[in-house]
Amino acid sequence: MKICLISNLYPPISRGGAERVAERVARGLVASGPHTKNFGEGVNHEVFVISTKPWDGWKSFKAAVAEENGIKVYRFYPANVFYYLNDYKQGVFSRMIWHFFDMFNCQSARAVKKILRAEKPDLVLTHNLMGIGFLIPRAIKKLKIKHIHTLHDVQLSVPSGLILKGRENNWEQRTWLRKLYEAACRRLFASSDVVVSPSKWLLDFYAQKGFFKKSKKEVLPNPVERIYPAGIPMDNSILKLLYLGQIEEHKGILFLVKVLKNLDINFKLHIAGDGSEMEELKKMVDGDNRFVIHGKLVGEEAVKIFNLVDLTVVPSLCYENSPSVIYESLAAGVPVLAAKIGGVAELVHDNENGFTFEAGNAEDLARALKQAAANRESLQKMRPAAARSVEDFKIEKYISRLLEIIK
Repeated sequence: MKICLISNLYPPISRGGAERVAERVARGLVASGPHTKNFGEGVNHEVFVISTKPWDGWKSFKAAVAEENGIKVYRFYPANVFYYLNDYKQGVFSRMIWHFFDMFNCQSARAVKKILRAEKPDLVLTHNLMGIGFLIPRAIKKLKIKHIHTLHDVQLSVPSGLILKGRENNWEQRTWLRKLYEAACRRLFASSDVVVSPSKWLLDFYAQKGFFKKSKKEVLPNPVERIYPAGIPMDNSILKLLYLGQIEEHKGILFLVKVLKNLDINFKLHIAGDGSEMEELKKMVDGDNRFVIHGKLVGEEAVKIFNLVDLTVVPSLCYENSPSVIYESLAAGVPVLAAKIGGVAELVHDNENGFTFEAGNAEDLARALKQAAANRESLQKMRPAAARSVEDFKIEKYISRLLEIIK
């Protein structure tokens, strides 16, 4: 089967977990062979990717193709007022204009349609399309190609893709512009044959808003590429914590640091990631050797970091779908302490593979951290259960289920 995967970002151009999932699926499809009961048998699927790239002169508008890690990848610059990854530098008015052109980006839709006509895939898998264009589902429909769309966040309802805890009814949620945006997205994405969500919470969120009425809907947790139990940290006298993700306020890293600085426990927090709040973070932890900033880690570096820690903390202040860092931590056999918000509770189960706390509640987070510090031996005993909890999410099982869905 010839399969096309379309994602607004695709590694090494990336920001968060959605594009890592897209890459994992592409690699998994290449390795999977034809759809049989036994993963890996027979001739490989032919897979190619369509994604974006930053502006590099007028030639950027034309899709360039190259082999990246054994996969054919087409990249082009979607015509707009700025590139998707530069959104944090822009004001509200610029973003509004950008969102309008992104939703109705004819240039992008034509570029994708041209590639699809030339490649003639049997199936198209789309992931996040914000930044590459929301006309793409209709382009796929016109070409009469089977289409599976995978949800990653609330961006089809809220342009920012964020709903903060305690601000569910703020001005962004109430404005008529958001409602108009949501109505347009509801129509633009109505043509998907199948819609896949990693969490039931996100699928229910969209169903309540009238999305995907004619599409087949499935809950399919994100894939884990491999189970790689991390080594047990030797020093049991200190609670070794990890934050792995974007250095942004809504991800809760600044909130976590504030709580830890006021907590009377023996800890070390490893911080891996990058983002617009990096300078603020550095100021907060300056001179405090309990905090170690590693910067953005990729590949094996991102895997090895789990060897240093007892517990991964996911302190999100926004509604999360199914954070990739949770899968990665559990696959390494490292329990997770996560804010109980959105679809997180579908992955992290208290006293089994981790713990949860009330999102944004400093007292509850402090309680959970104190409990973890006082029970480090329990964390070590929890490691095998953490790894087992993602056994059913292995990439081979994910690919098998994904291709069964479209039948």
